[in-house]
Amino acid sequence: LFVSEYDDMIEFTFLGFPKFGFVPLNVGDIRISGAELSLTGQFDAWDIPINILGGYTFIHPIYKNFETSKQIQESISEAGQNVLKYRSKHQFKIDAEAKIWKLKWGISVQYASHFINIDRAFENPLNQLDPAIGDIFGIYRFRQENNQGFTVCDSRLTYEIGKITLTGLVNNIFNEAYTLRPALLEAPRNIALRVDYKLN
Repeated sequence: LFVSEYDDMIEFTFLGFPKFGFVPLNVGDIRISGAELSLTGQFDAWDIPINILGGYTFIHPIYKNFETSKQIQESISEAGQNVLKYRSKHQFKIDAEAKIWKLKWGISVQYASHFINIDRAFENPLNQLDPAIGDIFGIYRFRQENNQGFTVCDSRLTYEIGKITLTGLVNNIFNEAYTLRPALLEAPRNIALRVDYKLN
């Protein structure tokens, strides 16, 4: 369990016209409380050793002066939702790896819940009436269509030959379209081959 508090926090806030761009604003005091649970384990399945590492984090990030600050209320995208911007309240990750002879196969799954709030300037109320006017970057539409968070799966296969280790990597197996920042898509599915050589 954890609680973090910040006094007179500075938050970069995107302002629309006439002051277009990000501006550092004092948003007052904030509190981030939550809980974290970790799991580490090892077991054998049909004589195959399997290692597991996982964790879940829940956070409750709020503005302590939300009710009295018109500036904060007007800067967030979801009116009335006292949640700090660009925060996932739920995050989950698990990694499992099995070893058979000189082969290691691993898979990892990461989940992050939907950002409840971003800068309101990115979700102009006009876009609810006419997307061509208010949603010039497509952020509002993307967030409406992708409002359940995202899940990313990666996999790896490793083979050791003496001093050489070959690793095949497949990241974002299901080609999930997701963003950590508005209008910036993260990497699509990609495949890589890695070769490591030990000198000694």
